[in-house]
Amino acid sequence: MTLKMEGQPFLLQLVVWACVTSFLVCFAVALYANIMAIRRTGRLINRAEDRDRWGERQGRKSSRFGRFFVAEEFRSLRRLSYSAWTGAVLSFGSLLLLIFLFGDRASP
Repeated sequence: MTLKMEGQPFLLQLVVWACVTSFLVCFAVALYANIMAIRRTGRLINRAEDRDRWGERQGRKSSRFGRFFVAEEFRSLRRLSYSAWTGAVLSFGSLLLLIFLFGDRASP
């Protein structure tokens, strides 16, 4: 199933491009928020206390990133991340719905 833009009403074309743009922007913002969360929590830093045994090191790194989900200092970053991922999923779903409703089915 494909959505051909030729011959479609201008309003439908506008809605499709709005969904595509919204998805790209929301996806980029979500990636940015996740990278900022990793940087601020120090998840990728190899500290001196983490150079013990492998299992303990992984446990410490995991607990450091767990702060992101509960600490008050990351509240705005959590909101940004969650809303960006929600926007990306909703705009992609809307785009799929438009393709399903207005798309042409290919004949075998």
